[in-house]
Amino acid sequence: MPITQERAEEVASRFDLGDAVVIGDPELASYRALGAGRPRPTWTLRPDMLWTGLRELLRGHVPRREVRTDDTLILGVDAVADASGHLLLIHRATNAGDRLDPDELIAALPG
Repeated sequence: MPITQERAEEVASRFDLGDAVVIGDPELASYRALGAGRPRPTWTLRPDMLWTGLRELLRGHVPRREVRTDDTLILGVDAVADASGHLLLIHRATNAGDRLDPDELIAALPG
C-alpha cells in the first residue's frame, strides 16, 4: 500500500486477514517494481466507472471528505508470493475496478 507501515497495520486491523502480510510502502518502490500504473486522465468518464460510482451511491456508499495521505490514483496490483518471495500470481489493474476476485488470490496460494 502507498502508505506508512503504521497506517497499513491500522487498515489491516479492520479485517480478518489471517496470516496475510500487509506492507506499507510510502515511497512506492514495490509498486514501481511490480509495474503499477496510474489511470488515464479521462478514466472517470468511462461508462463502467460511471456505472460503478452510481451503483455505489445508490447502495448508500457516499464519499466522505477526510484528510488522507494515501495515493488514491495509483492503480492496484494483486500479487501472491510464496515464502521465498517468488511471485506466483500478479495482476496489474487497468482501472480502479479491475481487481481479482479474492477467491482467485486464495486459489493461487501454495499448499
